[in-house]
Amino acid sequence: MSKKLVIDLEPESLNEGFLSTFKVGVSTILKSLLGIATPAMELVVRGSSDKVKAFVDALAGEASYMKAFRNYGLDSPQTHRNKKKLDVAIKSFERKTGISWPME
Repeated sequence: MSKKLVIDLEPESLNEGFLSTFKVGVSTILKSLLGIATPAMELVVRGSSDKVKAFVDALAGEASYMKAFRNYGLDSPQTHRNKKKLDVAIKSFERKTGISWPME
């Protein structure tokens, strides 16, 4: 039986409990995207289509940046380009959802 991870991009309130749960969820997804051992799970993302797209774009940006950092190092032009794209995706996510991106 697989676990179910639910990410709600339209929470009733942005309290500390929600933000903590959101951070754990994003971290779990990123570990899976990067090939770090995580159990199989069903992922459900709730929210309007533009919020879900902004979430997916930010996740993809995080994964690309982390892969570039791992493969080329922090000073690589590829890593810098991916970081700039990530920053744009995070700003879009935060603007569209009102939720602070949990990764630094």
